[in-house]
Amino acid sequence: PVSHTHTHMHAHAHAHAHAYMPPNHHHDALLWMAPLLSGGGYSSESLGFALGLHNLTRLDGGLMAGVRQFGEPQDESFVEGLPKALIPPLRHLFGAGASQDAASGVVVCHSTPDAWVPSKFEGWDELEPCPPPTAAVSVGRTMFETDSVPREWVERCSRMDEVWVPTHFHAEAFAAAGVPRERLFVIGEPVDTAFFRPGRLKPMRLPPLPPPSTPPLTPTPPPPPPPPPPAQPRAAAERWSRRVSGSRGSCERRWRRQRRRTRPRRWSWRAGSSARSARRRRGGGSRGRPGRLRPLREA
Repeated sequence: PVSHTHTHMHAHAHAHAHAYMPPNHHHDALLWMAPLLSGGGYSSESLGFALGLHNLTRLDGGLMAGVRQFGEPQDESFVEGLPKALIPPLRHLFGAGASQDAASGVVVCHSTPDAWVPSKFEGWDELEPCPPPTAAVSVGRTMFETDSVPREWVERCSRMDEVWVPTHFHAEAFAAAGVPRERLFVIGEPVDTAFFRPGRLKPMRLPPLPPPSTPPLTPTPPPPPPPPPPAQPRAAAERWSRRVSGSRGSCERRWRRQRRRTRPRRWSWRAGSSARSARRRRGGGSRGRPGRLRPLREA
């Protein structure tokens, strides 16, 4: 199946080819260079264009269309996951794109502009330059999903004969950034009409939704808070307090007892304390009565 996008793209390229190409060039040659086998957004879109080109070549025997891998290396895991129905058209297109005459007509560089000649990615200008030096018409297919375009992209787009963008929003954004408006053309994205065909299929009936549940008249009270942890019994707490204070007191008593044993003595066991001896020397007893001097015994 051929979508309207492919038909419009072919008519546009065929009509504008005569304005650019000299008579000795193949004006019906169209080469599409894109990261077809790399995966990603540009790969998905370029595969859709490639499928449309293959169908156009079957309808128009005079159109020579081919594709080449460009911009990114091939991803083997992505190639293994491609649908089997897409392998034969891709083989035919890659075979047609390998010929020298394929690069002498309209060449579409489908990637970000920083990959176009001169490429910012090392090796692509020697491996697959886009656009090739033999191209009669150089077309850039790109997009940028914002309302501004990098300055370097503007310079690269201005060197192309045409720049194809998917929407009018992109055309206005590129023109506001500085790309010449006469070189901007809106070519929509391809659509696989064999897979997306809403007009030929009946809409699927969905089961009715269940009725909404009636809310209760009285709100459900919140659950009670969890009970606090059990408190320690008072008797056990007091017993623990006495145990701690008793151990502390016994330690202090042992410390005082040891200190009394080790500190120097300030009084005599014979004469009594210093205060008692002083009172006796003054003539007073320990209880306010006149003191008595005890005679010393002879040794």
